[in-house]
Amino acid sequence: MERTTRSPVASNEKQPPIKLLYTVNEAAQALSLSRAFLYRLMQRGELASLKLDGVRRITWRQLQAFVERLESDNGGLSDGETSRS
Repeated sequence: MERTTRSPVASNEKQPPIKLLYTVNEAAQALSLSRAFLYRLMQRGELASLKLDGVRRITWRQLQAFVERLESDNGGLSDGETSRS
């Protein structure tokens, strides 16, 4: 049986992926952002994270919440879309 992995943020599913905790590098890759930018987001309180025994981790839920806030802040519109009034 082949095991597939799901991206933590690429799907509309609310089910968590197989992996629940991500390193900053893994989270940056999942969000297509740089590691330095993720640290700035965490420093500004825009992306929540955990510190476990001195090691920084970001949960799937924290990634999902961040993306949902981005979508909400953009009015649910993706690039190139405009609202119709």
